[in-house]
Amino acid sequence: MLSSLGGAAIIQAGAVPYWYALAGAMVCAFAGLAWVRNHFPATVKIDATRAMAP
Repeated sequence: MLSSLGGAAIIQAGAVPYWYALAGAMVCAFAGLAWVRNHFPATVKIDATRAMAP
């Protein structure tokens, strides 16, 4: 409900605020994914030389 109301308000504000909101959402998504990646260690390490062999 909130996202539809917020999205409608941003779209009504015009093209420039829409693109800034979209860019901000992408930055937040990237930061969240980077944070999760750094805080959960891999359970199994793969040897890169063996993984690249055919």
